[in-house]
Amino acid sequence: LSVANLLYKLSSTIFSLQNRGVCYGIGRVSSDLTAQYQLSVLLCLMEIIKVKQALIYDPILTDDEIDVLEKFGLQNIGYNERCRHSIDVSTLFYMPHCSVSMYNNLLYANWKTQQLNQMLIIGNKFSSYFIRMTDKQLFQKSYYLLKIKDGFVETQLPLFIIPNIFNDTALHIFPMDKLQLLDSSIWKEHEEPFIDPNDEEFKI
Repeated sequence: LSVANLLYKLSSTIFSLQNRGVCYGIGRVSSDLTAQYQLSVLLCLMEIIKVKQALIYDPILTDDEIDVLEKFGLQNIGYNERCRHSIDVSTLFYMPHCSVSMYNNLLYANWKTQQLNQMLIIGNKFSSYFIRMTDKQLFQKSYYLLKIKDGFVETQLPLFIIPNIFNDTALHIFPMDKLQLLDSSIWKEHEEPFIDPNDEEFKI
């Protein structure tokens, strides 16, 4: 699938305009081919769906890379919020190939039905985690993903022209009707996730 066709597939799925876009874990855009393709798709997608504010963070980005990204309209968050970005407006999170802990932290930071309903996540297929990991493993590493198992709709991205760029990647939305069917007690459980200080995904 070409970049143009991938963009069409994505933009036709994301119906409403998104007020904000947040990108985590893009990688070394100056030297990594995967990161460059993912960045190109992100920039085009944000233009198509008319994102008003675009934020980005990856601890491995250099100052020169940040300068270039800012010229493309991507504002560097400036500190490691460990993916705990709480939202109050419709927001597209662009997180291809991030770790399960990063998605878990994002869900934790937005653990209200109103917030989740305003969120779209492009990232690893959540359904794949439920296949590869036991409930016990998910409970330990991604408690909030486990609890939201029946509260999202997943649309797999079509195969890209270069397979490993967006392999096992999907768009996830959280429809209010599905969220309201979940056990109401889960919203009262809001314990802060444990972060392993040796986890490279969260290094400062």
